[in-house]
Amino acid sequence: MKRNQAQLYLNLAEVYATAGRKEDAVEAIQAGLKFARKDVRLTIAMNKLTDRRPPVLTFLNRRHPINRQLGILRHRAMGVLGGQR
Repeated sequence: MKRNQAQLYLNLAEVYATAGRKEDAVEAIQAGLKFARKDVRLTIAMNKLTDRRPPVLTFLNRRHPINRQLGILRHRAMGVLGGQR
């Protein structure tokens, strides 16, 4: 198996997801992203498998500029507080 072939990781993740093994599917996509970072399909698949946080201001649309900016700030704060940075 060639490590840089994103389709192989996508196929493996699909098999895992179909079998109800979501965590394994996420791990397969993460492994694919290590070797084929520029493949957009892997990023799209990862976004479909992972849960999103609710909007900061629930009475506004997720795409509202205020929600987007607050979401960026929350993401940065969670990274610092969570020890990811």
